[in-house]
Amino acid sequence: MPDWTPDPMPDPKSKPAKTCYIVGVPRSGTTWLLSLMTQHDDIVGLQQSGFFHAIAPLRRWWRSNHGYGKQLQTARQSDGDQQHIGDVLSRSDFQQLLGPVVDRIRSSLLRTGQGYSVLVDQTPENLELRKSILELDPDAYFLHIVRDPRAICSSMQGANKLWSAKFPRRTSGIARSWNEYMGYSLDLQDRTDRYMEIRYEDLLAEGPRILQSVFEWLGLATTPAQCQSAVDNCAIEKLRARKLGPEGFFRSGTSDSWQSDLSARQVRVIEHLCADAMAGKGYERRTESAVRPISLAVEDGADASLKRIRRILSTVKKKLASFV
Repeated sequence: MPDWTPDPMPDPKSKPAKTCYIVGVPRSGTTWLLSLMTQHDDIVGLQQSGFFHAIAPLRRWWRSNHGYGKQLQTARQSDGDQQHIGDVLSRSDFQQLLGPVVDRIRSSLLRTGQGYSVLVDQTPENLELRKSILELDPDAYFLHIVRDPRAICSSMQGANKLWSAKFPRRTSGIARSWNEYMGYSLDLQDRTDRYMEIRYEDLLAEGPRILQSVFEWLGLATTPAQCQSAVDNCAIEKLRARKLGPEGFFRSGTSDSWQSDLSARQVRVIEHLCADAMAGKGYERRTESAVRPISLAVEDGADASLKRIRRILSTVKKKLASFV
């Protein structure tokens, strides 16, 4: 057996250290923001932990009561009486089982090295799991970095070509995803007052000032000189040298490369789909027309036709199976 003894669990009566979740649409600059924040001596960062995505299947397992699955059987059951795990293990019981796991991971990471007071978890997609995070970590801080959807489109398409194929390939898909995340952020603001929002473009233009406001929001002492040093240490060339991502992960580090990367058609599609949210975030449109782009209408029409064909085929398949 390995010679290993787990550290004692944190005292449940002690006040937990702060956890800050950096969230946003993927390719919004969350990795850069994490690098900037971890220049502070009191912060330990966790890049792309994916922890809450890892436990999501366990939560779905508890919630799903259907058919004969997870059903209890006893000799004293009356006819038609059914009990599932979700009926016996209450929501609060389930939360109490998972809560210590979150606390244990946080306390262990905060003890590394000199000991830290703030754990920063950079998993952009955590915005989708905001409800689950708040259930298990109700005192969590959320730092949302917003970026122009046109720049997001340019960055995602570049990433798809160079090092990943996981991002939406259609311009409309990227625009709709950006819209969804803006909606998630509004919902998150209704659920917690520990929410801060910054724009990628403002961080580029006024890095030290924005970074100082983030540190102060988290209750961390800092100076303008320290924030300037953090920005200097995280220049795009230095991040490339540190190899925090695959080749091509860090691109130009500018806010306007989309103007040469995207076609006029792509810009029209994005601005049509994201018009309201863009205005709310302070992004000006290049096109003024409110008319739906023809390419978008054709694309949506083709998708609707494909869905109808799939439904018809599914119906035919079921009918054929009934004859077997």
